[in-house]
Amino acid sequence: MKTNQIIRTILITTVVVAILVAIISFSIIMFKVSKKKKEIRLNQINFEKQLSSKDSEIKMKSRADFGQPIEQLQNILKNSISHEIVEFCINSCIRNDYKNVLLVGNVELYEAITLSSKANANVYVQSNNFPLKEYENIKNEIIEIKHNLNILNSISEDQKFDSIMILNSTNNFDKMFLEWEKFLVKNGMFIIANTKSNKKNIKVLEKVVNNFGYKFEQINWYTGFMIIVNN
Repeated sequence: MKTNQIIRTILITTVVVAILVAIISFSIIMFKVSKKKKEIRLNQINFEKQLSSKDSEIKMKSRADFGQPIEQLQNILKNSISHEIVEFCINSCIRNDYKNVLLVGNVELYEAITLSSKANANVYVQSNNFPLKEYENIKNEIIEIKHNLNILNSISEDQKFDSIMILNSTNNFDKMFLEWEKFLVKNGMFIIANTKSNKKNIKVLEKVVNNFGYKFEQINWYTGFMIIVNN
C-alpha cells in the first residue's frame, strides 16, 4: 500500500514539475517574442522617421509644381501609369536628394519624362525596355519640357544608382529585385509600385529582402508601394 502511495506521489510530483517547466518555458519564449517584436517595431519607427523627416517634407512641399502633372504630356500620351505613382517617386527623389535614378520593367514615356523633368535627377532607362521610336516621334512636341533622360544600350557591372524603380510590373518582384540589387548604392532605395496587385509575390519578395538584411516598408496608399533601403 505504501509503495502505491509513493509511486502515486512521485507521479503527481512529476506531472506538477512538468507543468511548471512548461509554464516557465512558455513564459520565457513569450518574453523573447515580445522583446523581439518591440525591437522590430522600434527599428521600423526609426526607419519611417528617416523617410519623412521635417526637413525633407519642407523641401518636397516647397516645389512650385507639387502634385501637378505635366498637362502637355498628358494631352499627347496615353499612359497606363497614373500621375499619383510618378508623384510619389518624384517626392522620394527630392526628399532623399537622389541624383541618379534607374527605371526598370516596362517603362512608359510619361513616367520617364515627368520624373526626369521634376525630380532634379538624371533618369536612366534601357533602350530594350523603352518605347524609343515613340519618344523620337514626340521630341519636337515636348521641346519646351526640360528633362534629363538618358537611354542606355547596356549597363556596366560597376554602374550604381541612388534609386531603382519598378513601376509598371505586377509580378516577379522578387526576381527583378535579385537582378538589379547589385546596381543600388549603399543607402539607396528600391521603389516598387502596384504591390497590391500581387500580394503573394510580395510575401516572397519580403523573404528575399530579409536575406539581404535590408530594411523595407509597405505603403498601402493608392496601388501600394514597397520601399526597400540598402543600409
